[in-house]
Amino acid sequence: MELDKVSKRLSELAANKPNRYSVEEVDSALESKHEGIQVCAAKTLGAWGDEKSIEKLKNRLEKISKLPARWGAVSAMSKSLAPHLKQNDIDWVLSLYLNSSNPHNRFSLSVLLMSLPKIETLRKLELKLNQGGVDPKDVRYAKAIIQKSAI
Repeated sequence: MELDKVSKRLSELAANKPNRYSVEEVDSALESKHEGIQVCAAKTLGAWGDEKSIEKLKNRLEKISKLPARWGAVSAMSKSLAPHLKQNDIDWVLSLYLNSSNPHNRFSLSVLLMSLPKIETLRKLELKLNQGGVDPKDVRYAKAIIQKSAI
């Protein structure tokens, strides 16, 4: 497999609306053993931006963020996903950031925190802190990131 050709093909697919064949191609690339190909597929999903593509992107980000030392891939996938997040994604992002991701990848997830509605996200972070089950240092760090964001 020539990785350059595959990544170029995925970029080409991103410029068009998804169809059955392109979706299959991107789904296959998302499962590639090559992290760079997975990232290209994730960028294509983000470019498409439809509900199914965003759900697939979220699922891939959940999986890869659990693995150790995946900063680059987590960052690229987060940047592709961030523009598509809505207020109803706050709980998912906070759970990913505070509970299910590998702590070494959390900085790369920061762009997700910064793309959420500030006031509601800070309120939910405070609730999580009061409920327990999260590291207070992680909550403080997340709050600092959100407070610096423009949204």
